[in-house]
Amino acid sequence: MKIKKYVKKKDGLYDIVLENGDKLSLYEDVILNNNLLITKDISKENIDNIINENKFYSCYFRALKLIKAKLRSKKEMSDKLKQENFDYSIICKVIEKLEKQGYLNDSFYATSYVNNQIITTYHGPKRIYSDLKKKGVSDNLINDALENYDIDTQKEKALKIANKMNKSNRSSSSNSLKIKINSKLTLEGFSSLAINYAISNTKFSDDKEIYIKEYDKVYKRLSRKYSGYELDMKIKEYLYRKGF
Repeated sequence: MKIKKYVKKKDGLYDIVLENGDKLSLYEDVILNNNLLITKDISKENIDNIINENKFYSCYFRALKLIKAKLRSKKEMSDKLKQENFDYSIICKVIEKLEKQGYLNDSFYATSYVNNQIITTYHGPKRIYSDLKKKGVSDNLINDALENYDIDTQKEKALKIANKMNKSNRSSSSNSLKIKINSKLTLEGFSSLAINYAISNTKFSDDKEIYIKEYDKVYKRLSRKYSGYELDMKIKEYLYRKGF
C-alpha cells in the first residue's frame, strides 16, 4: 500500500497517510527501521509487524520520560507501565533494552536510594531495606547498598530522634518516654545497638517536676467527680499509666 504523505507531529511521531486514506501514527525509528522513507510503501504482510514495533517504541519512549522524572527500579518501571496498559510482552522487551542501555540499574538505584534516605530522612536501615524489597530490589543489592549506612550514622540519627522526643515531652515519665523512644526507633528501622546508644545518651529531665504538674492537672479534673479513697485510686491509676 503506497504512502501518500508524511505529516510530522511532536515527540518523534509522524502521521503516515496511505493512498486509500487510512492514517498511521508511527515513530521516526519505526519509519527508518523499515525503510519507509525510501520504499514509500507498506505491504499488507508487514503492517502487523510495523504496528507491533510502533507499540514497542511507544512503551520505550514513555519509559524514558518516567526515568527522566525520577530514578526507578525495574519492578517500579514494570508496574508503572502495566498501569498504563502496555502489553506485558512489550514491557519485558523495553525493560531489557533499558537495562542494556544503563537506564535501568537496580544496583545503582539501591545505592542512590540509600544515600538519599541517609541525607533526607531519619529512617533506619531496616526500614530502608523493607522499602527497597517492596520496590523489587534483590537482597544482595540492598545489603551492598546499606554498607554505606554505618553504625555511627545510625547512632547519630537515632540520638537526634530521641533528643527531639525528649525535648517535646511534657507529660510522660522518663521510663514511659524511654519506652516510646524505643518503639519509635524500632518502627523507623534502627538496630538495637543504635537504639540503646540513643537512649543511654539522652539526658532525661527530672520526673519530679513532671509528676507534680501531672498530679495537679489530674487532681483538678477528677476531684470534680470523685473524692476520698476513690479519688486517690483514680489519680494513682492515671499516674501509673504515665509511667510514674
